[in-house]
Amino acid sequence: MLENIHFYDSAWIGRPADGQPTRFESLMYKSGVGECTTHSIKLRADVAFDPLLVEDSASFSSDLSAGASEYEFARELERLFSTRNTLHIGLGITSEQADVLNHCRYRCLSTLPHCTPPANTYQLDLITVLRAINLLRPPGDELLVDPFAATSVIHSQLLARFPSVLAVDSIKQVMGHIQAQAPKLLKHSLGHTCVNQIQKSFGLESGQIDSLGSVNPLLIVHESIGRRTFVCGFPIGVDPQDPHLVYMVDLQADLSDLAEDGSENVQRFVRQDPNDRTKPIFTLDLTRIPFVCPLSAVDVQTAERLDIDKSVINHNVQLMRYQSELCLAMMDYSEAGRSTKADPDYQLRSGDYSPQDLHLLEQLHKTEFSEWPALLDRASDSRIKTLAWRLSCRAGASAPKRQAGDRWAAHCGSRLKAGLSVEQLSRRVQFCKRVLEGPESASPLGVRTAALHWLSIMEVSNDIKSVV
Repeated sequence: MLENIHFYDSAWIGRPADGQPTRFESLMYKSGVGECTTHSIKLRADVAFDPLLVEDSASFSSDLSAGASEYEFARELERLFSTRNTLHIGLGITSEQADVLNHCRYRCLSTLPHCTPPANTYQLDLITVLRAINLLRPPGDELLVDPFAATSVIHSQLLARFPSVLAVDSIKQVMGHIQAQAPKLLKHSLGHTCVNQIQKSFGLESGQIDSLGSVNPLLIVHESIGRRTFVCGFPIGVDPQDPHLVYMVDLQADLSDLAEDGSENVQRFVRQDPNDRTKPIFTLDLTRIPFVCPLSAVDVQTAERLDIDKSVINHNVQLMRYQSELCLAMMDYSEAGRSTKADPDYQLRSGDYSPQDLHLLEQLHKTEFSEWPALLDRASDSRIKTLAWRLSCRAGASAPKRQAGDRWAAHCGSRLKAGLSVEQLSRRVQFCKRVLEGPESASPLGVRTAALHWLSIMEVSNDIKSVV
């Protein structure tokens, strides 16, 4: 029995690994008593973002120079998400929003796991639920959404359709309408809000495939699947390094080549692009909490509308049940922890910290930044030392040596100009100057404060001289 219900919503700028959250709303119910809090998060010095995109983001009207530091916010985030037996509910909370908040916690040395879900927590992404409802049982106008639209588009549409001062109140309204119009599908979704429940639906034993004869093909709905947002999937393998990554066969694909020689070179059949339907194997991250249900839930009319040929599905299911060699081959294939960047900010998926390092992190959070260097020699994970140094610099607690200051300024500047040509940098500089030189009423507050931040970091790092 879940004891707590937590509605939340957030806004951010930039990409998950080097951007940051800028606003967070929380409505936590414990024993029926609600506590509502809102958080504004000011931009940190080494945040990376495109100032030209702020006006079209949810942060366009926020004062990005005011609020709590990202570290202070991350400590509150850890408190909320370490509350056991809690159902977390929101719009798009298993998509990019999840990555943004997860990277925020990771960057700030959270003691919560960053590769696996915190224990005894459950997630209900109402956009995923609405996609499933609209695919399987098209609802009335209030819950009608395009299941193939981007998550950000559906998020904006729902907040406009159910207006309120706070987004968390709008989310509560959406939840209430789903309960009224699609109670059966909501009840089914509530029974699949954690990884263990989804693993059982697929017929996995202790998270692993016992035999292909005992696993279950299911309809899967989530944005991570690609533009279709749904697939009829059959599990054929579990990642040997990350048991939350399950390798699936698309039952609507042509499986003849895979069945003939898939075990010889299985990698060539795995999709690197989720929209590449020429390859039949795809990766399903169960921590995304996709909507799953038996294929029997797809009636004749729905199958015709979604272009699902059940005869092909049934044939492919029987074909896969005898592919034991393919199942064995998948045991040697792993996508876990892959990253093209050595920078620790981009190494979140490289594994959770050891118990010894978690104990060290607990000590760090109880200690002043100035005392961190004496403790960090005990860190066995090299990521911790770099992340801790950056945290100290953001707090203004780094060593007062000119060399250290220059190193930090160079790091901050490198974030803003990474991968950009001189022409692209110049365009951003000129945009920021136009915003700040124009009347205040001409640009939203978020755009002005973002432009001021962007220029100030470029000036401190001396990078602005090369593009002006």
